Amino acid sequence: MSLTPTGHPTRDQIAATLAPMIRDTPLAPAAQAAGHDRAFAIRSLTKALLDCWNGARGRQEKVPFALTPRLYLQLIEQSGLRCAITDMPFSAVRLSGARKRLFAPSLDRIDPKRGYVAGNVRFTSVWANLARNDAEDDGIMAIMGLSIARRAGARLTAVQTAQIDDIIVCNAPWSVDPACGSGGLFQLHQLPEPAPKTQVLLFAPPRARKRAA
Repeated sequence: MSLTPTGHPTRDQIAATLAPMIRDTPLAPAAQAAGHDRAFAIRSLTKALLDCWNGARGRQEKVPFALTPRLYLQLIEQSGLRCAITDMPFSAVRLSGARKRLFAPSLDRIDPKRGYVAGNVRFTSVWANLARNDAEDDGIMAIMGLSIARRAGARLTAVQTAQIDDIIVCNAPWSVDPACGSGGLFQLHQLPEPAPKTQVLLFAPPRARKRAA
């Protein structure tokens, strides 16, 4: 499996080096979860790193980027293929109304003021990464707890409802509010609650999940 060369030597070197390392390293969780969709897992993990590299270069104030393929493999193993904030397993499923795969792996900087360097990066899901923004982890978990409570029928205060809406509207990939130009609104309360690893085929596209069911 390889990604299309871009013409930038550093980026292409990362892609050329990382994908084979992920493929050839006996990562037990990835091997068990990916199964016959292992190539999909390799592509997803490689893309997560390259997205960070592109983002670091594209910012007006350049963000330090010092992640080597070997360090990246260590992060994969340490993650257990679960979001560091919510503990939800990674998945390639695209929920209805969401423009992105919200539960795909994403690299998050623990301290937003520092770069993508050793000790300051971890794996989260795409939605947790963007919803967190520059907030503390407790903040996004509190919002997630409120949304689950609302789904279970709890009556929230106006302040609590506003906290949820502030995160949802125009602030993350699930937002398709008319004010953002897409029409409709994907509600955070549609997010599933964390599930045991055995109930989710990690990294599998929807067609593979149906075969596994």
